Amino acid sequence: EYSTGFKQPSLFQLFSSYGNTNLKPEHSTSSSITVEKNLTPDFFTSITAFENQFENLILIKGSPQKYENVTKTKTIGIEALASYRFNEQNAQLSLALGYQEPKDLSDGNWLVRRPLRTVSLKARKEFIEKLTWGLELIHNGDRRDKTGSTSYGTLNSYTLVHTTVEFKQNQMFTYFIRGQNIFNQRYESS
Repeated sequence: EYSTGFKQPSLFQLFSSYGNTNLKPEHSTSSSITVEKNLTPDFFTSITAFENQFENLILIKGSPQKYENVTKTKTIGIEALASYRFNEQNAQLSLALGYQEPKDLSDGNWLVRRPLRTVSLKARKEFIEKLTWGLELIHNGDRRDKTGSTSYGTLNSYTLVHTTVEFKQNQMFTYFIRGQNIFNQRYESS
């Protein structure tokens, strides 16, 4: 898979108290390759290697904090997925493990607030033909964060829990409810 992207700075990024009217638009290219394998009819695995590159990535940094462009960044990583379908219970369980290395190529440092390691666990259960429930746990590992003009600290890891309920009335109508971050986890993201 290969894709390109373009994003203009938002009005908040340009004109807020953190804003910078000199921001340039972001340009990105992403590529990935995936290998998938069904080990049994009910056991699916995949592994994906990816690379994302940005020119003029917009980040908030500095002290005091302001939005700035990072001239060139590159993130390489890998994600492995295993999924098993329990036919008799009408359920499915999926586990994904990820590792990435997000770098600022202009100074060789890690990009801040991006986890190197991630884990997600998803469960889906069909109770009756029309009612399905899902649970999703997403864990993001420790993240490096700039604490001053020259020093780095670490932001703690965090785990989010989401849940869904889906009711399929007929071929035309499906009702869907999703609860995001149901335990109200406090965290900072990039």
